Amino acid sequence: MIKKRMIIFAAVLSALMNMSCEEDFSPKAEFKEKYVLWCIVNASYMYGNSTQLAVLAKTYNVEGLDPYKNRIDPVLTDADIRLYADEVEYKFVQDTTNRSDTTRYDSTFIYYRSVPVKLRYGSKLSITAKLPGGEVLSSETRLPLNTGLEFSEAFDQGFSTINRSPGSEWNVWWETNGDHLFFPTLAIIYTIKEGEVISTKFQNVPLRYIDNDPYFPDYSMEPAVSYSFDAIDSAMTMLSAGDTMKQNYTIKNFVFSLLEYDTPLSFYYSSINGYLDNYSIRLDESTYSNITGGLGIFGSTLSISRTFTVSEQYAQTFGYNILK
Repeated sequence: MIKKRMIIFAAVLSALMNMSCEEDFSPKAEFKEKYVLWCIVNASYMYGNSTQLAVLAKTYNVEGLDPYKNRIDPVLTDADIRLYADEVEYKFVQDTTNRSDTTRYDSTFIYYRSVPVKLRYGSKLSITAKLPGGEVLSSETRLPLNTGLEFSEAFDQGFSTINRSPGSEWNVWWETNGDHLFFPTLAIIYTIKEGEVISTKFQNVPLRYIDNDPYFPDYSMEPAVSYSFDAIDSAMTMLSAGDTMKQNYTIKNFVFSLLEYDTPLSFYYSSINGYLDNYSIRLDESTYSNITGGLGIFGSTLSISRTFTVSEQYAQTFGYNILK
């Protein structure tokens, strides 16, 4: 998990460290060194208190216009970083991990990690990063509230699409929290038995099919999502596509998950991914930042989910077993 988040940090920092010249018409403005702080507080109430990560770096200059000519890692070390959640202080320590990609930098990746942080819905969050030279970066945000989840059907007898009318849908709703982005996902969790080995896998379910192509949910500010029962059946069929040994497949459950970004992170994500509709054209490329004293982003995410058992009759229509 930490290595995956480090890959995301590296990609984001590459974009943030070019921000100082994006606001000018000139392809390359006068260089001004700035400091960059990146910290996203991730909260999931499935796992309780969690360690949070942060990265510090500085902008850099290169000859010409290609930023990838730089081969010196711009990371900043020996900083004093502290996170405050509901006024409780959590100190970060410096740590390293191996890079998955060493084509540009061959040194270990340096980051900061906190002790496990206790979070609650709507926690007030702030961060300070004091650099060895005396510079201070800071920011604040608030963890999203629990949106709650409502379903058009709760499947008390197990998830099933049996006896549904053509074109009917399963609907999920939640409350909105201002300018927050939501990322919904419906997944089928199942196992495959291959000889003596049993492996667990998952299959994401599309909302529907358009011209035989699956259409999956994207990020949105909308407080609802609808899954076609026909698309759910198609996803179930695809689990064993080309395999005649259907009895080796066991359906464990369906899991609906919702990832929510707070306002700063939603603004940042929108600034690097364009507007939220298919008809707008961006004429600027400014990247959102909420770091006082520098550049970067301090935001938070909240993950909630609901697990549904599966109807044995429904699983058997595909030749599958269910977990008992």
